[in-house]
Parts: sequence; structure tokens; C-alpha cells
Amino acid sequence: MKITLFPAALCAVLSGLFSATLAAAPLPEILDYYPECFSGQTELAVASVRLKTDDPIAGLSAAPGFQQLLQQLQQKAAASGAEALTIEKIEKSAPVQFQNRHNDDHTATVKVSAKLLHYCADNKTLSERQPPYNSSGNKIIKSTKLISIAAKQIVIQHDTPADLYKDPANYIVSVQQGVAGVLPGQSKAQVMALLGQPSIQIQLNNQQQMWGYGRKLWLTFADTLLWISTDSDLLSNYALNRIDLRDAYDNTNWSIEGKVPLKSRESVVLATLPGQFQKQAGYLVQQQNQRQLALQFESFKNNNSNTTEQLLTGFTLSGAEKTAATTATYSSQPIQNWLQQLKGSPDPGSDLNSLQSQVPVHQLHRGTDGSWLLVGNYLSLQYSHERLAKLHLGESMFGQHDTKELHQLIVAAGYPLTKAEFMTKYPDAFDSGYELQLYLDDKTLVAVFNSEAETAVIEELTLTLN
Repeated sequence: MKITLFPAALCAVLSGLFSATLAAAPLPEILDYYPECFSGQTELAVASVRLKTDDPIAGLSAAPGFQQLLQQLQQKAAASGAEALTIEKIEKSAPVQFQNRHNDDHTATVKVSAKLLHYCADNKTLSERQPPYNSSGNKIIKSTKLISIAAKQIVIQHDTPADLYKDPANYIVSVQQGVAGVLPGQSKAQVMALLGQPSIQIQLNNQQQMWGYGRKLWLTFADTLLWISTDSDLLSNYALNRIDLRDAYDNTNWSIEGKVPLKSRESVVLATLPGQFQKQAGYLVQQQNQRQLALQFESFKNNNSNTTEQLLTGFTLSGAEKTAATTATYSSQPIQNWLQQLKGSPDPGSDLNSLQSQVPVHQLHRGTDGSWLLVGNYLSLQYSHERLAKLHLGESMFGQHDTKELHQLIVAAGYPLTKAEFMTKYPDAFDSGYELQLYLDDKTLVAVFNSEAETAVIEELTLTLN
């Protein structure tokens, strides 16, 4: 028998060609729809990474490195022999802004779970059923009405065919036409028909409610609408940053009488609408038909002329004089009791009914991040299919921040206050400096601290139930 030995160089070439062939093989596709039929046991692949975003509420699909994370999942699918995969869950820790520490970068830990699929023989047709996320990692949004706060008990509903978001019919602001047709005295149903679902619904004192559209249009109701304004006088900057930007409401297209847009100089307003507005306590005010339109101005420095100009920055249309909105005072003890019950039960959701009668409960509707219940000033809850999915304790949504109350709630939930205590209780937690992340079978825990030191005190806690 004759044996031919390949030179080492030729072996290297063949090896390289074989590797290149493998590398060129297409990775399993991330599907937007489930297959009509898939065979065998489905496996789950998980990948996580630390990402930086320029905006703390930016969509993950736009974050640098996110697509590489999806590619890691495809590679895991290829290694297991799967033909396709679907994204089932994306968990994102609360982004942290390292002020004066890392050039104000925003970072977040992201964990993605995907289902690995094998098509049935001779059938690679896709169905009409969608996974929770599409192939780019964007959440599939369904029209969802989370609760009705006006009811005596919290009722959780989902998959209702409601038109969640609408753009205003116009950007005209006037005493006669209202704000895009919305006038003081209208009912909540009338406003909803004109503007769609608000971004946030807040319980106020005296059984009143405030609705926010984006971050710059606010409406306050008693039995009917009292006033509409570009300023809420209520929410903290932290709370405003949790509200999704809605370009249709947060842009500067609003125009007085359809003639004078925001950012116009005060002199232009007076020249364009002569005799209609009178100066009162720093505002330009027009009164007609028991309604009042007040225009707000702020001083801006004109560097070209080295002068200060008064520019139109906001407005308030009211049926009477606008009064400052305030939330109801409450005791945090019922919330502490509820959190203590949570330690023994993963879903004390039914007890929210009694909690609502003792503590103000607000609603925050977000796009990619879903809808939340804001309980008091510090606790946020997210439900999925009537079960608690995520719990967040952090900075105050309203008024002055009370660190003592926040810490009482964290302790009631069963978590320590310092980084050293946290690491002692959870030695498997991943330490990324200002954050500790813990991934378990049934939950994901992210704790944010005020420094990297072991003595650092907790500032924020997010619990995600898997």
C-alpha cells in the first residue's frame, strides 16, 4: 500500500479552506413569526452583555453592541443544530448615569433569552403567531389597558382593541378652540376620543386626576377637565425621564391662534395678536367665555445682540384660575406590609385592591417597556397576564426625595441596604462597580449603589420575576 503524506503547508491550506466553509455557513434565522410546525424539544439559549446607551430610555435595538448580542444567540443556535430561533425575553437592568465618573455614560446589563427551533420535515411555513420580540429585538406592542383607576377595585385587562396613541388633530391653542380641540369642561371620555390614551395618569388630592401626554402636555380633571398646560408643577426630573417622549406632543409646534408658535418673542405675540392679551403677574392673559388662556415667557440671552429676550415657552388654558396640583399624602406602612407579603408569595396581586384604598396608585404607559403601576412615590409594579412581572424601588416620582422611606421599603422587601451586606447575602452576584446583578432561575435582581465602595448605600432596586 502506498501512503501519500501531505506537506504541512498543504494541510494548513486545506484546514483554512474547511474553516472558511464553516464560517461562511449562514447562521440560523431570528424569526418574526413562529413556524407552523416545529419538531422535537425546544431549547432555550441565553446571552447577556453590558451595553452603553446615549439615552437612558433609548430602545435596545439602537444600542451599540445589541446586534452582536443577538448574533451570539444565533451562534449558540448553530452550535446546537437548531434551524431558527425566536426572542422570548429581554431583561434590562435600570440604566445608571455615572455622573462625573465615566463621562456621563449610560450603561445597562441586558439578558436575552431565545427559543431554539427545528422545523418539521417538509414544512418551513411560518404561522401568524408572533413571539414577544421581533428579529431586531423590538417588543411586539399590543393594545393593552392595564387598569381602571377610577374603579373601586383594580381590574387588570389585556389585549383590548383600543387606539392607544393618537396625534393631535391640530396644534392650535386658543380660548375658542381649546388645545387641539380639547376644552375645559369636557369629560375624560371626550378627551380620550380626541387625544387617545395618556402616557401617565396620576391620582391627585381631592379625588382629582392628572393626565400627561408625553412630557409637555398636562390635563387636570375633577368631574370634568379643569385645565390644560405645558407644565405639570408636580413631577420630578426622574419621573419625567421615565415617560416616553411622544414627538406629537413634545415638539414645539403649538401655536397661539394658529399664528404665533412657541419660542416667539413677546413683542411678536403682542404685535400679531393686538389687544387680545393683557399683562398679569408676568404672564400674558386672555379671558373669554369663562375661560382663561395664560401665556408663559422665559428670559433667553441673545449672544448676537448681547440682549435678553422674552420668549414664549408655554401656556395654560383653564376654566378657572389654575391651582398647583398635589398628590395625596399617605402612610408607607401599607406598602411595607404588601412588600413583606411578597417575600412569602410571588404574586400578592389581589392585595392591590386593598392597597389602592390606602395609597395613591398611578399608571405609567410606556411603549417598549410596557405599562406600570406607580404605588406611592417610590414603588413601581409591572404586570403581565395578571401576574407580577417586575418590581422597581427607586427615586421619588413626586416632590422631595425621602431616603428614609425608600430604605424602609427596601428592607420590607427583604433586601439589605449596603453593598457589603448585599454581597454577603448574595455571594454569586456580579459586581460591575455601582451595580450588583444576580441571575437566578426564577428571578433577576439588580441593585444600584451610590458608589463602588463596600460601604455604599443602595439607591435603586429592580426585581424581575422569570
